[in-house]
Amino acid sequence: MRGRITGEGDLLVEGSVEGEINVGGDITLSGVVEGDIETRGAVHIASGARVRGNVRSDDVSLDEGAEFAGELSADFELPADLQASSPAGAASTARRR
Repeated sequence: MRGRITGEGDLLVEGSVEGEINVGGDITLSGVVEGDIETRGAVHIASGARVRGNVRSDDVSLDEGAEFAGELSADFELPADLQASSPAGAASTARRR
């Protein structure tokens, strides 16, 4: 499929998507995605899935055997014992390339 996927529910991608994904629910990827992904829910990249693009979600998991190339952005509060070493307890952004 080519184009933009938007909506408020959950999404399961088993085939191929070339384009942006922006949904409000959880996303499970077991196919191929080339494009940016954003959700208020969780993103699960299953074993055998390939993702090339940026992912923005506060809850991301990658199974062993999943392929991911892009930036991963997630805002979260650090545990109290780690906040002392972080500037003013700021939210963190995780990135992997």
